[in-house]
Amino acid sequence: MIYLLILIIILLILIVVFFWTLHFLRLEIKEILVKDSGRFWNIPECDISQSIDIRGHHLRIFNNGGEAFHDMLREITAAKRYIFLESYIFRHDRVGRVFKKLLIKKAREGVAVYVVFDGIGNLFVPHDFWRKLTRAGAQVFEYGSIRSFLDYFDSKKWIRDHRKMLIIDDKVAFIGGINIGREYEKRWRDTHLKIEGSTVQNIKKIFIDFWNDHKKKKIEISGEWVDDENIKIYHNNASANQFPIRKAYLDLINGAASNLYLTSSYFVPDEGTMAALINASNRGVNVEIILPERSDVWIAQFATFSLIERLLRFGVKIHLYRKTMIHSKMATADHARSIIGSANLDNRSLRRNYEIIAEIKDSKFAFEIERMFECDKRNCHSLNLSQWIHRPKSRIFWENFFGLFRNYL
Repeated sequence: MIYLLILIIILLILIVVFFWTLHFLRLEIKEILVKDSGRFWNIPECDISQSIDIRGHHLRIFNNGGEAFHDMLREITAAKRYIFLESYIFRHDRVGRVFKKLLIKKAREGVAVYVVFDGIGNLFVPHDFWRKLTRAGAQVFEYGSIRSFLDYFDSKKWIRDHRKMLIIDDKVAFIGGINIGREYEKRWRDTHLKIEGSTVQNIKKIFIDFWNDHKKKKIEISGEWVDDENIKIYHNNASANQFPIRKAYLDLINGAASNLYLTSSYFVPDEGTMAALINASNRGVNVEIILPERSDVWIAQFATFSLIERLLRFGVKIHLYRKTMIHSKMATADHARSIIGSANLDNRSLRRNYEIIAEIKDSKFAFEIERMFECDKRNCHSLNLSQWIHRPKSRIFWENFFGLFRNYL
């Protein structure tokens, strides 16, 4: 009888500890989770060039989803031959319905329409959402679909298609961080890139190769790779175990001589990348990083915060973007080289997911990225080491705890 009583007491203690822990974790999460409801935030305007010409290419940078969506819909409307659209998230909200309605119209006009979306990114999108699109003649592919609870334990399902790409008629391509959805229109701060020129062929080939690797019904449109020293496209091919994007980022960081500016929505770098950032700061490079103060992925945010003190101690400047989520993935160094794409500086983007980035070697383009970075800093608060190390002990505990799982984030 005494043993049963002891067992009951132990169980009661464990239950109390569990709910006590859950309660305080919930309070910590509340402090770092983005409030993605209610009115749209008034994201500060950034005065950047609307267009940049680089040796046969015409580029445009978008720093908000509203302008990017408007231009994307305009280009889709003008499509004559084909539309290739790939998006990690394709919401069934007002923005998603506008895109779907126009894609249906173009498919009925005889334009070849191909759409790829990710199964996890669109886990709660009803399959009926795609029915009218397929009935209109469009080809739709859900990558990595989740059909049962056991799928979550399939290591192959851990590979996600995190790319955001739109390619139209060999003429224009869009890549970057902007998914299709209402929060990306006005509420979140994000970055997208429009490319016109021969490099569009490379982005087109990446889409076609991905489709043909995974679908029995192949895309017959040809795609050829074009080499260009000024605009290079890097893409992770998870099925072939090829992940060149990490090397592209490391080359940028290791090659920096004067300045290095990074913006990352989910910043959980591996030790090699952390060492490269610290080494850059140690050799006199002005290293500055913009991260979200509040995130939509709280586990990743705790893991991010576990790394900040170490970076601050080595002179890296950290700025936290306020009020809303900053979802951009971009970098620039030495007023000359820049990166924009879908890849975050985390293990998932650099070693697991399908991702795509563009590296642009041009001083005019780098100048505009720097202007955008400075504009974003006006909506940030910069971290101070002496203040940061005195944040609540409970916060430090959870940061270090979830930091243990950084290689899986």
